[in-house]
Amino acid sequence: DACPRRCDGRGACVCNRGSCRCECYEGFTGKSCSEATAETACLNDCFGRGVCERGFCHCHPPFWGTDCARGGEQTLGVTPHGAASAAPAGVASATAASARNGSARATAAAANAPVGEPRCTRRPCVYVYDLPARMNVLALKAEYDWRVQRKGKKFDYRMPQLFHSALLGSTHRTADAADADYFYVPVWDFQGAWGNPEVYYRAAVYIASAYPFWNASSGADHIWTVARDAAACATPWGSLLDELQNSTILSAWGGVTGLSGRPEERCFAPDRDIAVPGALTHAAVSKSPFLLAPRDLEAQMRSRTTQLFFIGALCWKLDVKVKTMQQLEKKCKESYGAPGFLSRYSFGLRYEIFKLHGSASGFRLYATDYPPSLPRHRVAVNEEILRARFCLCPSGTGWGMRVFHVLALGCVPVLVQHDGVHPPVAQAF
Repeated sequence: DACPRRCDGRGACVCNRGSCRCECYEGFTGKSCSEATAETACLNDCFGRGVCERGFCHCHPPFWGTDCARGGEQTLGVTPHGAASAAPAGVASATAASARNGSARATAAAANAPVGEPRCTRRPCVYVYDLPARMNVLALKAEYDWRVQRKGKKFDYRMPQLFHSALLGSTHRTADAADADYFYVPVWDFQGAWGNPEVYYRAAVYIASAYPFWNASSGADHIWTVARDAAACATPWGSLLDELQNSTILSAWGGVTGLSGRPEERCFAPDRDIAVPGALTHAAVSKSPFLLAPRDLEAQMRSRTTQLFFIGALCWKLDVKVKTMQQLEKKCKESYGAPGFLSRYSFGLRYEIFKLHGSASGFRLYATDYPPSLPRHRVAVNEEILRARFCLCPSGTGWGMRVFHVLALGCVPVLVQHDGVHPPVAQAF
């Protein structure tokens, strides 16, 4: 009881010499840790109609939805099974909880909230499904502070969350399904490069059974985001072909084949899919020379002295490090072609290029699994890229972040997608 409101359960009460204060957990601030920081704010700030709790919106009645944008006096959007005003199963619990609270603050917030639901003012118009929270904001392995960018925390695979967040606040969003050109399925996949795609299966079943739109078009007017290295093209724990075969996929993998050089599962379809960049950190983007004035940009480009730059592992497994070229050759030979879906890591090209050109003049090729190639000092990756004219960007386990990273910093990506045996991996860009 020594700290204000017992730190609202969002921090630890620390006392020293009779003075107590709240040490807030990451994502919260204030004397009682009651305020969420910008990095952990809820989607669309709960539309001004709810309370944000670790990324989840507790909506004030009668509002509902992922960001509390649904409900109210002007309910023109279609809800599951055509219901005019009822929130769908899986998203009503927060509204019910808020109703039980019956607090004066909730009543005042509801009275002052924006009237009506989101309306599209710019084509194409996109209807964003309100999925059960376990499929996005409260998904398995979900991180309420996913926006936080700090050393040691992966940010590369946050494209679906960023796209979802941007779309909810966009002029393209509509709550009126009759006005929609497309329907967006906001699944958050926390598996990174690979993993069980169960959340996609659950979402596909949910929207097909709770809403009429999927069955009306067999998913042809639906959009999904997939942040995995090879998107839906190679998912060893289960294919996404049946669920996504007719829909549009936004992903960083533009390959119309898999790592094998052959079409696999649901690969990139140039007639409807879109290759988009993954999520880059502010630390990288802020260094982009394209933010400079034209004269300064030109000078920065002329100042580059490295002909070709690369940093990364040459072969699978990434954490297995060797000390000699003989050991490196053995490691790469054993890993390439071995049983398992990662046997074709980088098509074998990273090792071959390093072996042939590792000591070439003007080349700075750093193999993280071969420490003798690394400098004694820590490699400042952004600064190295800013000094390079060309950057080597062959795939690893799939299409990763390297190509977008170097492009943002003005380095020309060198794309090599052929192992000399199998057909070249075709890219849509």
